[in-house]
Amino acid sequence: MKFKVKNIEISGITNKFNLVGLQELNGKNILLLSGETIKRDLLMNNPIIKQINVQKKYPDKLILIIETYRPAVYFVVDQGYFILSADGRILSKIKKDYPQNELLPGGIPKINYYQKLNYSSWKNGDYLRYKDIVSALHFLKTALDLGLEINTIDINGTNMIALQMKGKKIIFTTEKDESVEDYQLNTIIRQFKIEGRDFDVLDLRFDKPMVQFKNN
Repeated sequence: MKFKVKNIEISGITNKFNLVGLQELNGKNILLLSGETIKRDLLMNNPIIKQINVQKKYPDKLILIIETYRPAVYFVVDQGYFILSADGRILSKIKKDYPQNELLPGGIPKINYYQKLNYSSWKNGDYLRYKDIVSALHFLKTALDLGLEINTIDINGTNMIALQMKGKKIIFTTEKDESVEDYQLNTIIRQFKIEGRDFDVLDLRFDKPMVQFKNN
């Protein structure tokens, strides 16, 4: 029948994503469908979606242009892990234990939080808005932009956010201006690369960063 949705074209994601709510659109009257309502429902039911653009192509086709979140970290909770986006959104939950020192699937870092959150108290699509977690994700991006390979992030309170790499670590705090810590990290890492120097510990919690160098 004319004006009934028969085709849904999706771009931006692969077929491996099973979008919740997509099947309900088939057979609906395209004239009566609201693009904003489709967008709202798909965003609500699919935490992996970051942005979506809905277009109608008459008489019977919907075009969905989708941008998805990329997993940024595994966040350790009391019964497994939350997979978080860079802005702290829970994309999925995993009830599985991995050995303490094992690299997790996907090669993304793991966050150890000083107070383990309850697995069942949070759902996909929720955001972790705690200041220290938000700051840790911010500093992770800063470090990755500098080409640093981060394995683990240990959050032991607002004054102790440690980005762990192979054989070295960088310590941040939420009690300083993030932009100052970003600037100090950028300046020091770039200078060390020029000089061919390396460090064991770089502590940015103080006005004047403290550096413990590797013994040659």
